[in-house]
Amino acid sequence: MHYPPKNYTAKRYLQNGDDIEGAGPGGETALTCAAVAGHLAVVELLLDQGASIICTDSLGRTPLFNAVSSPVRSGCLEVVRRLLKAGSSVTVKDTMGNLPVHGAAFGGNRLVMKAVLEAGGDVMSRNGQGHTPLMIATQNGHIGLFQWLLRQGRNDVNDTCPNGMSPLFIAADYSSADMVETVIKAGGKPGSRTIDGWTPLHAATRLGNVRMIRALIQAGAEPDAPGMLDNTPLNIAGKEGQLEAARELMKAGADPLTVCSKGASPLYNAVVESNSSIAVEMLKTLERKDEEEGTVYPSRASRVGKGLFRSDRRFMTLVNGAVYGLEFKSLSKLLSMGALDPFADEGGDERAAAYIELVTPADAGLPPKDPVLKACMRRMIARRVAFTATSWLWPLVLSAGKSGGEGKANAGRRRGMAPVGVARCRPERRRHRQLELFRAFRRYCDKKEPV
Repeated sequence: MHYPPKNYTAKRYLQNGDDIEGAGPGGETALTCAAVAGHLAVVELLLDQGASIICTDSLGRTPLFNAVSSPVRSGCLEVVRRLLKAGSSVTVKDTMGNLPVHGAAFGGNRLVMKAVLEAGGDVMSRNGQGHTPLMIATQNGHIGLFQWLLRQGRNDVNDTCPNGMSPLFIAADYSSADMVETVIKAGGKPGSRTIDGWTPLHAATRLGNVRMIRALIQAGAEPDAPGMLDNTPLNIAGKEGQLEAARELMKAGADPLTVCSKGASPLYNAVVESNSSIAVEMLKTLERKDEEEGTVYPSRASRVGKGLFRSDRRFMTLVNGAVYGLEFKSLSKLLSMGALDPFADEGGDERAAAYIELVTPADAGLPPKDPVLKACMRRMIARRVAFTATSWLWPLVLSAGKSGGEGKANAGRRRGMAPVGVARCRPERRRHRQLELFRAFRRYCDKKEPV
C-alpha cells in the first residue's frame, strides 16, 4: 500500500492555514515533533516556511535539544545537522540547566554528540545538578558513548559532582553491571565516596546486584566500608532484605556484628526489619566462625558472643528485636546460640519480670496459681519500694491482658523492657502471633532452673 510522504501531509496542513508555531500540551511545536521523530523532510519543509528554531517547550527545551536527546536513530543525525546549519544554538539551557551536549548524552548517539561538540558544545559543561555529559552517559548506561568521551582526553573518570558522586557510584546506583565493569576498567576507584560517606558498594548492595558487588570487591572495594552513620554495605543488605547481596558480602569477609553510630549491627537490622532469612544466614556465618575458634555457646567471652548480647542505644537486644518483629526463625536461632536470656530487663528481677509478663494475657495458657509466679510476685513486692526498673510492670499486670499498643512498647524499650514484655505490647491485630511467642518463651523457661 502506498502512503504519501510525511512532508506532503504537513504541507497540506500549512496550506489550510494551520499555525506553524502552534504548540501542543507540553509546549512542543511542529518543528519539535518532527525533530524528535527524525523526519528530515518535514524539518526541511518547516524551516523553509519560517518555523522558529529558538522556540522552547514547557521544559525550556529547543527543537535541537529534543532532537539530540531523542532515542530515535533513523534520521536523527541528519536532523541535528540541519538544525545546526539553520543556526540552532548549543548554549541554550533548559529549566534544569541542561545544554544540548547534556541532551546528546541522554540520547547516547556518539555521532550526534560529535556534531554538537563540533558546533561549540563543551564536553566538560555541568547541568543544574553538576553532572557532566560523561556522568549522564554513565547514568543511562551508554557504554559506547562513555568510552568515546574518555578517548577525547578531557574527561576524568573519577571526577565528581557537588554531592560527591563519581561515575562509578552513578553506574552502581543507576545503571547496570556492564556499566560498572566498564567504569572500573577505565580506572574508576571503588573507594570513592559521596559527601554523605556512601561508596559504590553501598549503592550496589541497595540494588541487590550480586554481579556489581562481586566486580567492586574484586576491584578493591572494602566490604565493611562505613557509610553515613557508619552503616556498612552489610547493614544496607540487612535493612533492604537483599539476601544474595548479604551472602556475597559475607563471603568477602563482611562482619555481621560491626555496629553503626546508632549501635545497630547488620544482624540487628536484619532481625528488626523482619528479614529472617538474612538474619539466620548471618547467624550461621557467625556460628561457623566461632566453631573454627572452638567456642562453645553460650559464651560472652568470644567476640561473637559479645555481639549477640549487645543492645543498641534504645536498649534493644537481638532477642528483643526478634520478638518485636515476631520473627520466629530468627528467635529460634538466637536462643539456640544462647543469645541472652529472653527475660532480662535492666536492673530488675529477670525471672520475676518474665513470669509476670507471661501471665498478664488472660489467654496465654498459664495456670493462675503458679507457685513459681507467686514466689516471683513476693520478690517483686519487696523490690517495689526501691522503685526499680521493674516498677513499670505493674500497669501491665493490672491491665489483665489488655493490649498495650506501640506506645508502651517504645516506653518499655527505653526502660529496658524484657523481650517478653515487648511481645506483650504488640498491637491486637497480631494477637495470635503474640500467644505463639508467649508459649514458646514458657517452653524455653521450663528448661531453666526454677527461681
